[in-house]
Amino acid sequence: MTLKPIHYQLHLFGDLHVGSGVGLPGVIDEYVVRDQDNFPQVLGSEIKGIVRDNCVRLLKYSGRWDSICQGQRGWHDKMTILMEGVEVNTFCGLQGKTLCILCALFGSPATPGGWWFSPATYAEDYRDMVERADPKGQLRLAYRDMAINAQASIDPETKRAEEDHLFNLEVIRTSQVWEGYIEPVLLPSGQPKPAAEENELLGWLTGALLFTRRLGGR
Repeated sequence: MTLKPIHYQLHLFGDLHVGSGVGLPGVIDEYVVRDQDNFPQVLGSEIKGIVRDNCVRLLKYSGRWDSICQGQRGWHDKMTILMEGVEVNTFCGLQGKTLCILCALFGSPATPGGWWFSPATYAEDYRDMVERADPKGQLRLAYRDMAINAQASIDPETKRAEEDHLFNLEVIRTSQVWEGYIEPVLLPSGQPKPAAEENELLGWLTGALLFTRRLGGR
């Protein structure tokens, strides 16, 4: 069986914020991530993390969680591996075993994953429409899809807004459809093989992608 890229669509029903970590205090405290053409995007690492979390939920719901290696279970359930140092010998890739579903799809500190996740961005027809209407890109950045959302930091003890903790986020009023793809990668020779067949791994991956219900922060 030869695996082909998975092309998917994201249908967004509300404003989106995926922070870039960059802002201008007093104006916009955090901008969204944008590509080289000023179009907003969701990084592939964000998509990969969401799909992985969804896959974990599906594995637990289906009773397959015990088939996942100790490293992946500890990483997800107890976070001990992240807090105490990465114990790579607890992942199946370094135990002389075949790869479990999570290691095969998403990788681990011991082995790379079998799929690459592209950024998600506006559907191609929407990008074309924006570029034809605004060839210089000024409206695209300033008016067409940008809005400012005021937020307040909440005190975890009082559950009330903290004093002097108001901040502004850039949010994107998106087109109805975004697009991206997930592409199989050629792994190094000598890497342990997955325990599951290709079509089973593809089923877990597409099922986890379809399970997505939320994206971005706040």
